[in-house]
Amino acid sequence: MKKVFISYVKENIEIVKNLYQELKSHGIQVWLDRKDLAPGARWKREIRRAIQQGAFFIACFSKEYYERDRTYMNEELRIAIEELRLRPIDQAWFIPVKLNECEIPDLPIGPGETLRDIQYVSLYEDWDVNLQRIREIVQPAASETINADTVEQSVNLNAVAEFFNGLTHQNRRNYDRAVEHYTEALRLYPQLVEAYNNRGNIYNSRGEYDLAIAGFTKAIQLRPDYADAYNNRGISYQETGEHGLAVVDFTKAIQLRPDYAGAYNNRGISYQETNEYDHAIVDLAKAIQLRPDDAGAYSNRGGVYGKMGDYDRALKDLNTAIDLRPIYLAYNNRGVVYEKKGEIDRAIGDYTIAIDLKPNYVEGYNNRGSAYDKKGDYNRAVDDFAKVILLKPDSAHAYYNHGSACIKKGDYDRAIADLSTAINLKPDYAEAYSNRGSAYSHKDEYDLAIENYTKAIQFKSNYAEAYCGRGAAYVNKGDIDGAMGEYTKAIQYKSNYAEAYFGLGAAYHVKGDFDHAISNYNKAIDLKSDYANAYNNRGAVYSDKGEVDRAIDEYNTAVTLKSDYVEAYYNRGNAYDKKGDYPRAIDDYTEAIRLNRNYTEAYNNRGKAYWKKGDYPRAIDDYTEAIRLNRNYAEAYNNRGVAYNAKGEIDRAVDDYNAAVTLEPDYAMAHNNCGNAYINKGDYDRAIESYTKAVQSNTNYAEAYCGRGTAYNKKGDYPRAIEDYTRAIERRSNYPGAYYNRGMVWLRLGEREKAKIDLIIAKEQGIEQHGIQLPADIAAMLTPQQ
Repeated sequence: MKKVFISYVKENIEIVKNLYQELKSHGIQVWLDRKDLAPGARWKREIRRAIQQGAFFIACFSKEYYERDRTYMNEELRIAIEELRLRPIDQAWFIPVKLNECEIPDLPIGPGETLRDIQYVSLYEDWDVNLQRIREIVQPAASETINADTVEQSVNLNAVAEFFNGLTHQNRRNYDRAVEHYTEALRLYPQLVEAYNNRGNIYNSRGEYDLAIAGFTKAIQLRPDYADAYNNRGISYQETGEHGLAVVDFTKAIQLRPDYAGAYNNRGISYQETNEYDHAIVDLAKAIQLRPDDAGAYSNRGGVYGKMGDYDRALKDLNTAIDLRPIYLAYNNRGVVYEKKGEIDRAIGDYTIAIDLKPNYVEGYNNRGSAYDKKGDYNRAVDDFAKVILLKPDSAHAYYNHGSACIKKGDYDRAIADLSTAINLKPDYAEAYSNRGSAYSHKDEYDLAIENYTKAIQFKSNYAEAYCGRGAAYVNKGDIDGAMGEYTKAIQYKSNYAEAYFGLGAAYHVKGDFDHAISNYNKAIDLKSDYANAYNNRGAVYSDKGEVDRAIDEYNTAVTLKSDYVEAYYNRGNAYDKKGDYPRAIDDYTEAIRLNRNYTEAYNNRGKAYWKKGDYPRAIDDYTEAIRLNRNYAEAYNNRGVAYNAKGEIDRAVDDYNAAVTLEPDYAMAHNNCGNAYINKGDYDRAIESYTKAVQSNTNYAEAYCGRGTAYNKKGDYPRAIEDYTRAIERRSNYPGAYYNRGMVWLRLGEREKAKIDLIIAKEQGIEQHGIQLPADIAAMLTPQQ
């Protein structure tokens, strides 16, 4: 019976012994010098004969091979190359194997070819997969079940030729041709079970699982004790998500061959997928016991420990796997553990190595994209998810991830396109509808957002996140009661849903129900102690309640939790402004601007703080920048006008006020300020026009009535002045300026008693605070001098 010859250097004997045992355990006859050279034999002659008569020649290359100055392996290679030259070029015989990272020697094997032209097998990259590839090649010619010596007596020679042609093409990864030859072999000899098995493995690799299962089933029918066929069919069931059937097949493989490490490993994987972690750990431990240097089994067990939350054991197993053999799966699994531990950069590093080891590794790109997403690096996340789509274009989940990252990146149109593709591929994809609703919300298309959230809820009636999203859309449409109903529904389905309590708090805030707003923000923070947004919003409620110091405490916590939290700095700046602490307000606005150079409101409010400090040039600079960023920012034009007015640049002030009211014709304050500027210019008619527009826009605008009264006063139209000062006082009873002005007009009109009453009220209300000094005895002031 022909044997498979293994050539190696002695430094690799332990790995070679494992290879020898694996092949032997599958009924493959192996020639190994330490096992087959009898004492007293002429060993050189025996080695030559074994090579020349061997069914296959396996050359085990390694870095240790290159480190040897002299080794008899070189002589074995020379003999094997001589034999190879005599054999048909379309028949696999010489199998180069890499035991670790190394080069295949560039030894000539014929005209224009070297050993590097023969496809090698990298055992160190994935022991199980590549060992099976070797078995598939050598088993038919070197096993008791089918070999060149016996098959010629009982099997159609044409079928054997087709089978070996299939093996050759399979080894060269020309899978279409391999399938053709295996199919022809089976047509000629339907009992050739290895052909069913090998063809099934190709179908598995191509994702044609139904065909694979049919082939393995036929092999099992022909040979009920065929452990490999059960194992391989189990792998097919795994890939289709039928883990119950997979476990049955792996169990049968183990019953037939109790030392079948690969079947224990595979059954452990299926148990992991069904969340039966304890069973998975037992099986993977058995696989490791049977094959202590199996990096794949350590990697898989590390992955299970990671899912169980036992990160220390997980990392220990995954580090062992990587030490044994740097396989992509171990790096990927270790990346998952690091990500769960919050060590995102280390996770990304491991995913990157996994991808380097397996350039088309879909899960690696997907996991790295998710890690970049968590890190906030949305551009790189989008790039990785795009690679997943390229590798797996029919994956709805890939489009979902890409679209979701595009939302965070602010590319809402692309997000909608991706999520629409995901929905086309999977019409009941509730999560994709929900995220498309989010994208429409960001585009202010709230009706479409609500439509998508509603569709998500139709497919998933307890979908708390969709209720929460629909609630946010209702808020933006102004339907606060509707929003509160949605948030309440979300909490009903997910009682620990911090974001839903947050939304409910925001809704109560809009309704002016500050106590309920705070209560809901409290609940959100209880559930999620690092919820920076909730601290920020709770601060906004305290600010609106007039509890400015408590508001500042909340904003302090928010920026401690999230050091780049732009809105919290901005809000704290507003709080300091309310307290009159303008330097601190300016510091916070400045930090907000540093974090977001396009933050128009921060420039505007910093300008107001500078204005209150009397630093008009800096105020004007900030208002100008706000206007540059937003040409339609009416408030910034108005505020810049106020600053110009304070500097005495009245014409520029008027120009800005007019720009403001052009943008917002009902902007009462800008009309009022424009009236003030015209008074400063002495243009009382235009002042009256501006004040009139102000009170038309806001009929309760006391200052505008007072200003118009002053314009009439300046024109000498005292009755109308009295009327407007009276309107101002009717709208604001505590208005010392209006009382003072009306009192002075009464005085001019000779109405001393009325003047006395108004001026006394003005003094009592604190007119002195406005720079006007009245004597203690107003009555004496009003008495005519003799």
